[in-house]
Amino acid sequence: MVNRNIFPSTKSQSFFWHLIKYRWLIIPLSIVFLIIAGSFLPSIVKDTTSDAFINPTEPSLIYRHKVQEIFGLADPIVIAVINEGNDGIYNANSLKLVQWLTDNLQKFDNIDPDKLISLATESNIVGTSDGMEVEDFFDTPPTSAKRINWIKSAINEFPLYQGSLVSRDKSTTIIIAELIDETKAPETYESILELIKTAPDHGTNEIHVAGEGAVSGYMATYIDNDTKTLNPLAGLIITIILFLAFFTPRATILPNLIVLATAVGTFGIMAASGVSFY
Repeated sequence: MVNRNIFPSTKSQSFFWHLIKYRWLIIPLSIVFLIIAGSFLPSIVKDTTSDAFINPTEPSLIYRHKVQEIFGLADPIVIAVINEGNDGIYNANSLKLVQWLTDNLQKFDNIDPDKLISLATESNIVGTSDGMEVEDFFDTPPTSAKRINWIKSAINEFPLYQGSLVSRDKSTTIIIAELIDETKAPETYESILELIKTAPDHGTNEIHVAGEGAVSGYMATYIDNDTKTLNPLAGLIITIILFLAFFTPRATILPNLIVLATAVGTFGIMAASGVSFY
C-alpha cells in the first residue's frame, strides 16, 4: 500500500484517498445509483422546440406563453397544397386532395379536430337583408365547374381568407393543424409525412409541410439521425486513441465505462427531475 504521508496533504488529496480507502463501499453504492438512475431513462423528454433554446426568464418567451394560455394559441403544423396551373387550386383534383387530407388529419390523436382549419372546414359568410348567410365551402369535394367557380368567387370576395387560407395568386391553400401536445410534435410530423405518401393521385399538386410544429418535428428527426451516426463514431475514435496511447485493453475499456456510467447517471437524474434535453 502506498503511504499517503509521502504526498503533500491537501483537501483534494484527502478526498481521493478516502475514496480509495472506502472503495468497496463506494463501488456497490455507485452501481446501485446507476441502476436507479438508469431506470428513469425511458421517461426522459426531448424538447426540440424553439423555446428550449431560450432563457425561461426571457420576457418575450414569458409573454408568448401567457398569450398561449389566455387565447389558447399553439404552434401549428401547416400543410400547403400547391397547384401552379392556370386555375391554381380551384380545380376538382386539388379540392379533393384538401378534403382527403383534412378528413385524415382529424383522426390524428395529437391534432385538435376542432381547431383544424382548411377550405373543407370553413364557411362563406355573406350579409343579407335578413342578417347573415353562412354556407360551407364544401361538405364533399366539388366536381362541377359551377360549384368550384362559386368557391373561387366567394374567396375573392372574402378578404379575410385572401393571403391566409388561400394565397393571393390562387396557387396555394393551406391546412392548419393545431397540436394538442407540442412535445409529441416529432411523432405527429412523421405521421403526417407518412400520410402524405399515401395520398391519392396528386396530379399537378404539390404538398409541403411547414410551421413551428413541423420545424420542431424535423429538428427532432435530424438530431436523432445525427446522434445515431456521430455518437458511435465518437466512441470508436476515442477508443482507438486510448488504445494507441496506452496499448492495454484495461486503459481502453475502463475510460469508456466511466463515460457510459456518467452519461447514464446524468440523463437519469435529468429524467427523474423532469429536465428535458435537446
